[in-house]
Amino acid sequence: MAAHLAVALTKSNFQVTLFDNSEWRTSSAFAIGLETNTLVDRIFGSVMQPDDLDLLTNDFDYIIHAAGVLGIKKVAEQQILTMDVNISGTRHVLDVAARQKSLKRFVQFSTSEVYGQFASSPDEEQPFLIPGHGRRWCYATSKVAGEYFVNAFAAERDLSAVIVRPFNVYGSYRYGSNALTALVKNALAGEKLTISGTGQQTRSWCHISDYVQGVLGCLQAEGISGEAFNIGNDKNNISMFDLAHLICKIVQSPSEVFVDGIDREDVQFRKPNIDKARRLLAYEPQVDLADGIQDLVKWLKSD
Repeated sequence: MAAHLAVALTKSNFQVTLFDNSEWRTSSAFAIGLETNTLVDRIFGSVMQPDDLDLLTNDFDYIIHAAGVLGIKKVAEQQILTMDVNISGTRHVLDVAARQKSLKRFVQFSTSEVYGQFASSPDEEQPFLIPGHGRRWCYATSKVAGEYFVNAFAAERDLSAVIVRPFNVYGSYRYGSNALTALVKNALAGEKLTISGTGQQTRSWCHISDYVQGVLGCLQAEGISGEAFNIGNDKNNISMFDLAHLICKIVQSPSEVFVDGIDREDVQFRKPNIDKARRLLAYEPQVDLADGIQDLVKWLKSD
């Protein structure tokens, strides 16, 4: 996500600094072409190391905090790391934000999982509904804690801050865990597409280009400090079973779709209510799911 944001910002002539602890030549930022972009600086460092963050200057106009541990499998297996990075790391980045000379906006990436397992068009004022047991929910819990940290800094340090709750973002140059990308890869290879659970879990898929527009709105819209926004696409709602079959149809794949039927921790329904983003950010997602899948196929074939 950060690589696509950086590209969009440089197109508006912003000078961008990428602070990351990933290997540069295997990163999305390198693959997307930011290596040769003169408007992009990069600093290798971890949000868990305040000394690394001290390498950053105090004259940023905007800070987007996108660092975090994510991925269903990873967070379930590394719960302590997930909570350490997503909570303590957020606190460290907020300390950097608080020392800026004239910061205009801090944007925090949270998650749609704060709405729990049955997120059927929740608005931003809906109470958080996180299960009290289970491994994967440490991620949502850590993001809730991060939101509270942001709100505390806004109240006590006069920080202009906005929270983004993404809903199933997909697209090119995403090398981490992403269900839609994995399904498309399998379909292109003619391999079996395995869907967990019953396959009736629903998701609303938001193309990365639409998501970027939503985040840019959160950076620059007036009068929205202190707000949280659902950013996603409410039109692209589909069950995982139907998604797998749609992918096979689009890529003309002979792959079989297999539903494993295993009962595991999962979000059963997920669809965003983006009325607030439409009203305050003039946000309106444009990319139809079929077109977005075609775009993803094109990238995977060329990668």
